[in-house]
Amino acid sequence: MTVDLRSTRGFDAAMAVVRTDAGKRTMDQLRRQTVVMEQHWEVQFDDLWARREVANIWRGFIAGALCMVTLLCFLWAYGKIESASQAIEQAMNAAEQQKQLLEVTLASIGDGVIVTDMQGASRSSTAKRSG
Repeated sequence: MTVDLRSTRGFDAAMAVVRTDAGKRTMDQLRRQTVVMEQHWEVQFDDLWARREVANIWRGFIAGALCMVTLLCFLWAYGKIESASQAIEQAMNAAEQQKQLLEVTLASIGDGVIVTDMQGASRSSTAKRSG
């Protein structure tokens, strides 16, 4: 404003405005407004920063919880696989025992056969010798 007055109306007109302190009052008002704006944005920034910190805490908690759930799922699956593997192994052992018993029985089919179970209970059978 003062610069425009100097170039359009001369030095004396510009000095008259300077002597009234209108420019200083305008600058002081702008400075106060700038301080208020800075404080407002500082509060906004602090609020956003605090919300960011809370979000980071939640993010860490959720990531940890998901890792624990994943680990528990793996352990559960491992237990199921291990249990199934043991059941298969037991079934294979039982089948092998039955196979051996059948082989012995068939090999001695011409003789009298006494078959016992694991508790020692016996079942006897006799077969006629052929030929």
